[in-house]
Amino acid sequence: MASIPKTDVAQAIAALYRTEWGRIVAILIRLVGDFDVAEEAAQAAFTAAVNQWESDGIPDRPRAWIIRTARYKAIARLRRRTKLTEKLEWYAASGLIPSTEEPTYDSILIVNIFFTQILMKLGKLISFPGNVKFSIDILKSLGKSFFFN
Repeated sequence: MASIPKTDVAQAIAALYRTEWGRIVAILIRLVGDFDVAEEAAQAAFTAAVNQWESDGIPDRPRAWIIRTARYKAIARLRRRTKLTEKLEWYAASGLIPSTEEPTYDSILIVNIFFTQILMKLGKLISFPGNVKFSIDILKSLGKSFFFN
């Protein structure tokens, strides 16, 4: 079959989209029971229509073509989602997933490391006699609660 000009296909798809989008999505929601899946399947069907109709021609019943294509795409997506859920459940039950327990930290060690880093950064300032007071004032301004919480 000879290919149809892109403008004719684009006009047919645009007209179908404007007039039938709501009905198509409503039918798909009724078929698959999920608004998001239905809407995404309808979008994918319109995308497929652009590619297919340019080479094969516009079908006699374009709305039915879109609904059928979207239905197949929705079913495929639901199958993939179900398969993914099954695999994740199996993987979680298999014990291959490392535990997500929060590691325990020694708070004193963390404070010591942090305090050491502060002193190392302030070390260059402390080397000048006038900056010793400035460095001590910085440490005082942090307050006891900063170091002992």
